[in-house]
Amino acid sequence: MSDNVTPIRPRRRQLIVKITLIVCLAVLLIAVVIVAIQNDLTDLGAVRRYFHYRSAVSQEAFGTYSYDAHNASRFSAYDDGLAVATIGGLELLDDYGYKTLECRAVMSTPAVQSEGNFILCYDVGGSALILAHATQGKILELSAPLPLLDACMSSSGAFCYLTNQEGYKSVIPVYNENHQEIYVWYSASAFFTQCAVSPDAATLAAVSIGQDDASFHSTLQIFSTNAESAAASVDLGEQMIYDLRFLSNSMICAWGEKGLYFYRTDGKKASVVEPDVQIVRVCFEGAGFVTVWLRSNLSGAQDRICTIGSDGIQMAALDVESEIHDLSVKGKYVSVLTVYSLQILDERLRTYAMNDSPGAAIRVRQRGDGSVILLTSTEGELYLP
Repeated sequence: MSDNVTPIRPRRRQLIVKITLIVCLAVLLIAVVIVAIQNDLTDLGAVRRYFHYRSAVSQEAFGTYSYDAHNASRFSAYDDGLAVATIGGLELLDDYGYKTLECRAVMSTPAVQSEGNFILCYDVGGSALILAHATQGKILELSAPLPLLDACMSSSGAFCYLTNQEGYKSVIPVYNENHQEIYVWYSASAFFTQCAVSPDAATLAAVSIGQDDASFHSTLQIFSTNAESAAASVDLGEQMIYDLRFLSNSMICAWGEKGLYFYRTDGKKASVVEPDVQIVRVCFEGAGFVTVWLRSNLSGAQDRICTIGSDGIQMAALDVESEIHDLSVKGKYVSVLTVYSLQILDERLRTYAMNDSPGAAIRVRQRGDGSVILLTSTEGELYLP
């Protein structure tokens, strides 16, 4: 007696698998919507926070970070913790306060930045540079033969740094998102002060300085990492450039003494913003916008926050009643810390959340899911809107 079995053909089996996946995704989406409605979660950041933190907030050690007090220390909030750059190197503290990574290095002027769970730390004027990941640990450690002048990581994790080398005035290596060196610009004729790489690592931007009679001129130079010569050169005039970033693969923003300058990668000007008040700080970490902290020299004038789109057009402006202590931006969120409150805003500077008891916090670090780390000289505390 033979078995009566009907085999499932490969195409039919593939169809069943696809249908099953679609059903599972639909069920998951419906569950997310139901949870969001039940818990009044009206934005993606709130949904992310709900699922990421709901089982952790009840644990006593959750959301506290301890570190040694030092004026030179610098901080950056990555997705799952706090990065602390000190004179002794780089430390990563997870959201339970545990030190998950310690990279020892001698640093006199540490700097640190993060994108997702990638962290880039280097010593300005020193020789140490460290690239790390929250779960992968230390990815790369470099020791430049001559002082590091600048380093910059894009939103994808691609990065570049600026140093010197015997026989050259400036050298700028570029690493792609897989952290492989793909390009090096050698300059024998010009000194460079700032560098930045596009998220796709296809374009390098750098600022050089040169003297014309008694004044200094800054020049934005743009390079394709697939070519040996500059793709474009832009005169930024008689001013120092403080920072340089890619807002997208095709748009560059330079922050100088006189204002903000938006250029496309072909060297064409997109916009110029030159306010008649002091620019205290510019934050480039917004999703499609730049955040500017302005301060007037007039007695009694209020600090002002502005957001400017990647096209150089102002999106919103807000006068802050109390003097601002710190400003931090990530994704769609802007956090403003004063002595009286922590205010979390969206890109249109509408209030998203408010904390009227920031305690002794002197710094704030925004994260992309809307959560914020409030920092004192010796400890940090996670705030969930």
